[in-house]
Amino acid sequence: MLVFLYLNYYLFIPRLYFSQKYLLYVFAILLCFTLVLAMIVLADRQDFFRQPPSFSAIEHVHPNPPPSYNADSSQSFRTTQ
Repeated sequence: MLVFLYLNYYLFIPRLYFSQKYLLYVFAILLCFTLVLAMIVLADRQDFFRQPPSFSAIEHVHPNPPPSYNADSSQSFRTTQ
């Protein structure tokens, strides 16, 4: 974005706008705008192509797995009498 501002101020305005090449100036501005927008979109979608973490990494994040639930509920829950 900063490069676009410098290009516009030092290159596009003096060489294109002041010499009344308005169509070429608009085309240069739209081209730079498209490039900046594409870089923002690609930077935002960078995580889209990343591989999911392996199971070993997930185990380190969650050291205590959740309790397993058995089909026989008498072993899972005890009632005191």
